[in-house]
Amino acid sequence: MDKRHEKLRIPYRKEGESLDYESDAKVEALQEINGELIRVGNVDIRETTQSTLVLENPKIRIQTNIGDTLKLRSQQDLSSFIRRRHAVTRILNAESAIPSLINYFEPLTCPHPQYLQPEPTDSDLDAYNRYDKDGELSFSLNRQ
Repeated sequence: MDKRHEKLRIPYRKEGESLDYESDAKVEALQEINGELIRVGNVDIRETTQSTLVLENPKIRIQTNIGDTLKLRSQQDLSSFIRRRHAVTRILNAESAIPSLINYFEPLTCPHPQYLQPEPTDSDLDAYNRYDKDGELSFSLNRQ
């Protein structure tokens, strides 16, 4: 058999929701090996059922013992993960739009608020007052 078309059928039970990928989604199966997530194959969404996970081109390193866990990750999941990882890296390297953003998450070093302009006056907030059909005040941003 051509190795590029080998398929491995694994009986499985998914905790929580059922698989919810589009039939043409590209989904990879990952397994934690020595503390690292390793791609062990691509999920054949069309052939996978509620009880059988079908992997195309399975890697020889896959361990298929009862109780082993596989993580499924779509291209969309991977793209989202990469964007989040880059954002966190920028925050940790003080390269975010707010350079000291990481300090905002530390209660002991959280910066004090900056007062950029005076608080609005009651007359400034009066512009947002709303009145009912009888002319009675029904909403106001001012303290009552």
